[in-house]
Amino acid sequence: MNYYQATERISSLPVICLISGITVGIVTPKEYDSYITICAFGLALANVILWLRPRYRLQTLHRLLLMVNFALFGLLSYHINSTDIAVERGDGEAYGYIDRYARDNEERTSAAFNAERLRVNNKLYTDIEGTAYFSDEIDLVVPGEYYKIFGTVDRNSRDSTVFRFYVERFEKDTTQLATIPSAIYHLREWTETALIKCGYDNENIGLLLALILGDKSKLDYKIRQDFSDCGIVHILAVSGLHVGIIYMFISFIIKIPFRRKPVMAALLILLLLWAYAIITGLAPSIVRATLMMSIYEIVRLGKRKTNPLSTLYVTLFLILAIWPEHITSIGLWLSFAAVWGILLFYRPVSQVYQFRFPPFRYIHNSLTLSLVAQTATAPIILLIFGTFPNLFLISNLLTVPLIAPIIIGSIIAMIATPINITAAEMIAAPVDDLLTFVRQCAHHISSLDYSITTDIKFSITECILFLLSLYFLKQWLNEGGHRNAIITTSLTLLLVIAGVY
Repeated sequence: MNYYQATERISSLPVICLISGITVGIVTPKEYDSYITICAFGLALANVILWLRPRYRLQTLHRLLLMVNFALFGLLSYHINSTDIAVERGDGEAYGYIDRYARDNEERTSAAFNAERLRVNNKLYTDIEGTAYFSDEIDLVVPGEYYKIFGTVDRNSRDSTVFRFYVERFEKDTTQLATIPSAIYHLREWTETALIKCGYDNENIGLLLALILGDKSKLDYKIRQDFSDCGIVHILAVSGLHVGIIYMFISFIIKIPFRRKPVMAALLILLLLWAYAIITGLAPSIVRATLMMSIYEIVRLGKRKTNPLSTLYVTLFLILAIWPEHITSIGLWLSFAAVWGILLFYRPVSQVYQFRFPPFRYIHNSLTLSLVAQTATAPIILLIFGTFPNLFLISNLLTVPLIAPIIIGSIIAMIATPINITAAEMIAAPVDDLLTFVRQCAHHISSLDYSITTDIKFSITECILFLLSLYFLKQWLNEGGHRNAIITTSLTLLLVIAGVY
């Protein structure tokens, strides 16, 4: 076992234990938290004693206690951050501010509503987050501003928010303002205005806002459905691809004037990266990508080598340790699985055969990247959605390589707008054509009868067997050995048997 393989296993164990603890915390009541806390402190003290007096015969005990400590930490962290508030159903009123909003397929505005006070059936709740649905006067709903809303309240089971509020009427409070949501809203408004001045098509403006800021409120539902059916919906959710493009663009711009001040350059890069993450909403996939880029930049500044897979595990550990409720986030797991698959399989699969002709090599590498990412996310997609895009290789090959020039070109055009509108329009014109091409590709591919398979039955057991077989397949490819080959074959057979029966 080499150094990289050892660090992978060492960094993966705490994540597995933390996830196990959080999972147990989901199904465990909070009544025993005091006893669990005492046990956790006792184990932590024992770990410190064993660490200060290391003995070879006690190393196994030390590692075992440390893993149990991580699991208990995950359990307690989930209980501390979770809420047991059960909002009653009935007529209610609420006072708070709108955080963000997006229009759904029923042309309804779904808004994240932070309620400072919520009253339902004469019962008062304070400081809880919910989702408010506005059917009329949607243009008057402004993120960052305070509202008093009236309507029907129901408990929410779709996501991490506590309640759903179907708004019948609302009143704006002009005396207060939530500063950060308001600033983000006005920045998005400025972005949309700049894109309109650049001369983009209206449908392309909605697509650009989704690509750059993750704001899907102006994106047509049919476009989202086309992207989903052909397997490229991931480009609409700001994640590793987008953060990586922004990181490269920021690094190129900043390192020119600060090439002799690497520390200052790194600080500015990290500051702008996290500012971008805040603007786009701090979704779990964005936090994961930004954390990975931050760790990479810090390690690069220290001129030390790092294992990307270990960095991914550390990032996941930090996210779940700080926000344990994100364990139920589908976006986080899809993002993590895609990067995990790329880091595991891209190099061995791409080296099976190499083309010398650059265009063929580029196509081969792009197909390999899409294949390994889709393979790693397939069990989660099949489990949650029960669908699979059959033509994902073609759609990803045609569209994903265009995302970088689209995002960078649009940012340059927006920067040029207040300086020289003619130059901005000249830059935006080819970007607008690329966006139209991406939309048309998604529409034509999704309109094919065989573009997507639906109603797939896939159990949690099959999902776990699929992921385990991928991991041991990677071990077999990298290390060889009869043991890994037997485990991989056995897991694959179990997966087939589970699928049949």
